[in-house]
Amino acid sequence: MKKVCARWIPHLLTVDQKRERLRCATELLNMFEPQGPERLSDIITGDETWFPFFNIPPKRLNRMWVDEQGDRLVVLSPGFQSRKRMFSVFFNYSGSVVVDMLPRDTTMTAT
Repeated sequence: MKKVCARWIPHLLTVDQKRERLRCATELLNMFEPQGPERLSDIITGDETWFPFFNIPPKRLNRMWVDEQGDRLVVLSPGFQSRKRMFSVFFNYSGSVVVDMLPRDTTMTAT
């Protein structure tokens, strides 16, 4: 018998992605260096994410005991049809600047 968890796929950065992030951060620091560190407060950054209307149970709740030939627990992942809303958040050094929710039944495309 052994205890197994449902399989989750992690998101890991590649070496190239890490190098690119370091290059961008160094470029920003060099760009603002002549004006001093107080200029860094002018940077605004943001991101968007989907918020589902349901709670995804933690992985530890998916564990169960199985024998050596036993099948792993199958967990249905939330599908595209699940109810969710997209939020965009922009912030600077002092906190959030803009929090925006995508209206219901609308789509967003990157350009």
